Amino acid sequence: MMKEEDYPYEACKDSEDCMYLSDTGDCLFHEIKPNVVAVDLDNTLVKYDEWNGHNSFGEGLENAKRMLELVHERINRLVVVLHTTRNKEYADLKEILKDIGVYKYLHFINRNPFEPPDISPCKMYADVYVDDRAVHFDEDTDPDEAVDKIVGIVERG
Repeated sequence: MMKEEDYPYEACKDSEDCMYLSDTGDCLFHEIKPNVVAVDLDNTLVKYDEWNGHNSFGEGLENAKRMLELVHERINRLVVVLHTTRNKEYADLKEILKDIGVYKYLHFINRNPFEPPDISPCKMYADVYVDDRAVHFDEDTDPDEAVDKIVGIVERG
């Protein structure tokens, strides 16, 4: 699996080093839209009780590694982004992710180089967001059920 340093960026277009270089000299990766899954950290990959600073991490969740394995097995052209509110001091975070066996399934931390142009930096673009505090809501969702879920998340803190 490729890691962040292996992925082609805009600068790789027309470069002989691009692993997606076509016979015509174009980087095809930018034409083949990847499927981006953004995964939260706290209570999604590691246990979280309360905020104790950027470098305080709970134990890995037992089912997190299997979830990421299955995502990789079932989704083509996959890019998995760890999306967390923690600061950019990632050295400890990377070690924790390696220790719990999930780092190898993540391509980027807090950035998606495949976002559409001119997108707001306030919310990372992804096709799917995996988060313990998420509530699905669309035109087919019962508002009462959605609010019950929201209240449950708020009450558990």
